[in-house]
Amino acid sequence: MITPIFRIEQDHDNLYVIVRVNNLRTLSENVEIFHQNNEFIFYGKPYYLRLELPGEVISSDSIIMSNDDDDENLDELKKFTFNYDSETNELKIPVAKKNPGEHFENLEMIGQLLAKPKTKPGKRLIQVLQSNYQNSDDDEEDEEFDWTIEQTISVEQDEIRLSQHPYGFANSLTNIVNNDSEMNELFDIKNPGEKTIAQRRIERLQKEANDFNEEHYLANLYEDDSLIDSIMELSAPWDDWHSSTILTDQDTDGIIDHHIPKREFIRYDSVTKKALILGIFDILYGYCYDLRTNDFEHTVESPWAIIKLSATLSCFEFWVPLNDQQKIMLDDSVLEKNDMPKYMLINCIRRSLIYPLYRHWRLSIKVANDVIKIMSIGSNAILKCLLGKFYK
Repeated sequence: MITPIFRIEQDHDNLYVIVRVNNLRTLSENVEIFHQNNEFIFYGKPYYLRLELPGEVISSDSIIMSNDDDDENLDELKKFTFNYDSETNELKIPVAKKNPGEHFENLEMIGQLLAKPKTKPGKRLIQVLQSNYQNSDDDEEDEEFDWTIEQTISVEQDEIRLSQHPYGFANSLTNIVNNDSEMNELFDIKNPGEKTIAQRRIERLQKEANDFNEEHYLANLYEDDSLIDSIMELSAPWDDWHSSTILTDQDTDGIIDHHIPKREFIRYDSVTKKALILGIFDILYGYCYDLRTNDFEHTVESPWAIIKLSATLSCFEFWVPLNDQQKIMLDDSVLEKNDMPKYMLINCIRRSLIYPLYRHWRLSIKVANDVIKIMSIGSNAILKCLLGKFYK
């Protein structure tokens, strides 16, 4: 089955699930549509789409659309309220809201709407009400994968995980980067699983101090003002972004093409949540610096530049305060718990004055304001950046 390209629009009374198909007549046999509570299902070979909606819709029996070629069936199709645009190859399916006037949030986040596999149902979710087509292989098609199969972690793998310090997203991964891994070359901190957060932080600070080049910094500060001014004066695309219109068809196509799944995360404590938000800021700082200094176009050097500027990516930094015995000294002052946002921003600016081609204080502050602008717009703007694509 193919997950079709789709989007969802809404008005006061309805949602409109818009599904793109190559041609209406290429859908084999029947098209079946089902919606109930917060679930929506569209099925028409070779396309299958199951969504978990952010609100409830009015229940509906399956709508069956015959795909024969005669005009009589096409007239029959007109009875249904959905319509097909032959120019755009889009099927627009209205779904009535259970509570008219309710605003369904984050409909642009199509990756989050894709429903996860669930345990094998006791009966078919979609019931064919009428069909003039009989398939001799129905029994074979009804066979489903056993989603209840048990998953276990081998003792060997479990022992490896217990022997390593966690790192990565939410400081929760192990055994991803090891001594023999080629990925080791991408990072400033080698073998992160062998080091605590404090050890990684101390090693990063020492490396940054050693890598700082005073001559390069002073040359940019006093000799390249006109060039820096021209970079800073560039108008950024996110200056014109609006939350509801940021994601383009190219963005949504990319989500489907790369099969970005819906994921559910555990309930993190407040300290971890703050650390994750600071990590996003740190990554976006490298992203914005790279774009602003390259006329808002990514280059072949962009992956290196973004990773290098982000301590989250290059040094496995996790923006949490350390305990009293492990506090890191910064400019002869002890970092307190409520200083983590300030500490993260200082680190962003410091790395921007050490590693990239242009090392200028005013430019570094301008990039920080770029990130603040993106994050203030909301999750759609952040998602567009993290998709790894940029459309000027």
